[in-house]
Amino acid sequence: MILLPPDIQTIVGPQRSPARNEGIRERVTRVLAQRILGGEYFQSKIMPAEAELMSEFDISRTVLREAVRTLVAKGLLETRQRTGTIVLPRDRWHLLDPDVLSWMSAAEPDAKFILDLTEARRLVEPAAAELAARVCTARDVASIEDAYHAMRAAAVDDLEASIAADLDFHQGILHASGNLVFANLGDAIGAALLATFRMTTNVSENYSKSLDAHGLVLDAIRMRQPDKARERMSSLLDIASSDLRKTLKALG
Repeated sequence: MILLPPDIQTIVGPQRSPARNEGIRERVTRVLAQRILGGEYFQSKIMPAEAELMSEFDISRTVLREAVRTLVAKGLLETRQRTGTIVLPRDRWHLLDPDVLSWMSAAEPDAKFILDLTEARRLVEPAAAELAARVCTARDVASIEDAYHAMRAAAVDDLEASIAADLDFHQGILHASGNLVFANLGDAIGAALLATFRMTTNVSENYSKSLDAHGLVLDAIRMRQPDKARERMSSLLDIASSDLRKTLKALG
């Protein structure tokens, strides 16, 4: 697992502090999850004993076991009779689960996951753009166009607003494709897309180039040009992929 150092967490994920009304179980669950995701608890190894964790957090066995059950449901842990609680291998983690994504953004960001997501987008989104150009409705186009204009309006002084609009743009295209799998995928990976946009938007050497690329995709969809829509979406993702890899290279 490739991890980015903590000093660039603001690039990758939102700044989250535990909610003031966060309960004891939620706090314990979050801390344990971040230790797993950050590599403090090694994959395929046994977790610290219940008594040790109960003492550290000053909690009851009931609270600890509730936290563990939550992490089992997220694919991070597995309980085994006579063995104990095991940290599962990374390929078992539910990385697109909203809670897991939230825990990841507060821990050291996982660059390997961001790279893998970018590769998956390069397969899905050009196809979605092509389909959108074939079957989209006027309402679909208006939604994508609204998101594009919001990106342009926010780009100068509001990074978070531009990132939110960027997410609306890409999810709008996935929905406009008319493909229910693509549409649901866009909703499911929304939080993961936000993490990607935070990285690539913040380090882009020429954000106006990225904005122009979004506009070209929009024009191709609006003009019902499927081949151009696919090609232009691929070009747009090339920009994001290039920015991402430059960042990782600079970090060594």
